[in-house]
Amino acid sequence: MEKHPHIEGRAFAGWALLGAADGLIEAMAATLALNMAGVEYRAIIIAGLALAIGGALSLFQSSYLSARLELDLMRLDVQRERMEIDTEPEEERRELEELLREEGYSPKEVDVIVKRVTSDRELWLRTQLLHELHLHMDELRRSPLREGALAGASFFIASALLVTPYALAAPRRQALLGTALAPLLALFIMGATGLLSRHAYSFRRGILTALTGGIVAGAVFLLNLALG
Repeated sequence: MEKHPHIEGRAFAGWALLGAADGLIEAMAATLALNMAGVEYRAIIIAGLALAIGGALSLFQSSYLSARLELDLMRLDVQRERMEIDTEPEEERRELEELLREEGYSPKEVDVIVKRVTSDRELWLRTQLLHELHLHMDELRRSPLREGALAGASFFIASALLVTPYALAAPRRQALLGTALAPLLALFIMGATGLLSRHAYSFRRGILTALTGGIVAGAVFLLNLALG
């Protein structure tokens, strides 16, 4: 029951892509509002980089704490399941038999599997966790620090890129179009190719992803204008 490396890779990619999506939406809203308000480019650059740094640190912290809590809860599940196997083996055996029958195994197959699995305590624990809690032991090797760092770094890179038109002193209208269209295109690609949802290509999902991001960014944009 070894977990394939590409599954872990997909999990890390998910953190990175979600961080990038957040960075694009927040930076798009902020830079558009500042541009429309006629703020000078130097101030837009400073504000954009401040948002990139602050947002990246905030997302790193929240992602790290979330992953850390989830990992701690999984470890508690493992400890509880190990204790139940040691103290209530017959009940755990019946639970495993019932789970296997629900999955479509015949009574003869269930007997063979249970006899083999319960002969090895560690194998029994891994099998019980997988079938009862849908928890793979390899998930305990995840790195909350790495996941948080990926989310934070992706946020910083994505949001800092939207400052580029202003750093290059592009005309105000071109900078406005660039910071409005580039994030929506990136969100469309993420949604259409399944990078955010890990599914096959879907033009409709790409449109919905870009539309949702645009609506959220528009709401933040209007709020920034109102407060400015």
